[in-house]
Amino acid sequence: MKIAFFTEGGYEGKVPRNHPNIRTDMAWVCALDATHHPIPKIHTLADNSYDLGIIIIPKNRRHLLEYPLVENMKRVCKKVSAMQEAVLWYWQDSPVDEQVWYFNTLVEMDFLFVHNNLDKKYFQGLTKKPCYRLPSVIIEDNIK
Repeated sequence: MKIAFFTEGGYEGKVPRNHPNIRTDMAWVCALDATHHPIPKIHTLADNSYDLGIIIIPKNRRHLLEYPLVENMKRVCKKVSAMQEAVLWYWQDSPVDEQVWYFNTLVEMDFLFVHNNLDKKYFQGLTKKPCYRLPSVIIEDNIK
């Protein structure tokens, strides 16, 4: 399965297991053997390039409100999913227009990835979308 992972990170490509600064989001890219693309470059990718696209919607998302995010993801990927970012309620502290955009973006996804069973119940109840736990990953190769 070809998987694309979209975040606010500025890099493109695979993440090797020996990356010197492998953060949690990069560990998911590595563990899933996904290819990372920065969110603002989704529109430059070819149609039907991936089987699955996973996005971590950034906390700073004002610049995305006018970007055809889901439309581009669905053009590039056969299935699309959002990965929960931070605690389940963090998005509710945003301005109302961002909250509406965030909610609408979630419900346009085919399914969602969440961190734990409590978050799964919350997001399933909120969106009526299938939710799957994708817990944090640690690539421990460099830990002695």
